[in-house]
Amino acid sequence: MPVGTLSLPLASVLTGQPEVIGSSVLGAAAASVSFQFPSVYRAVLVEGWTKDTVSAFFYIRVNNDTGANYSVQQIAVGGTSVTGSRLTGQNQWSGPGVTGIAGQLQFSLFIAKTTAAAKAQMTMIASIGLVASIGMDITGGEWGNTADLLSRVDIFPSGGNFAANTSITLWGYRL
Repeated sequence: MPVGTLSLPLASVLTGQPEVIGSSVLGAAAASVSFQFPSVYRAVLVEGWTKDTVSAFFYIRVNNDTGANYSVQQIAVGGTSVTGSRLTGQNQWSGPGVTGIAGQLQFSLFIAKTTAAAKAQMTMIASIGLVASIGMDITGGEWGNTADLLSRVDIFPSGGNFAANTSITLWGYRL
């Protein structure tokens, strides 16, 4: 069961306990992790851990949508520096990553879309353990598609592969 609780008002419209939709522990390096699921889930929680992640950061796509329908706002903390960014009109959400050095990444990504006509809202928090310091990212985003319910989540690195033993689990919440 995932750690943490949902905040109102979203928690008041979702029913029951979260269900494991899928889980993957990579036996070898892989270019992506994908989950397809029935559209009865109106919110999903993706929890992951990876070591020696990628050459830069990772991306998240919903329903294999490659259109310019994603917006993201991010606060990144690394060592003693804090930076903020906002991107609109993107063809995926960008998440944190380990840049070219040994380290590990833990993240929780929550996506909610209660009706097909609603825009999906995304919240992600990540901890990045680096050899010489620690980093943290807090990200909020929106998927602008107003025609479809959630049915697929793809996670892939911006370059290279996810390392062997990367573990990613997808939880689903029904409306």
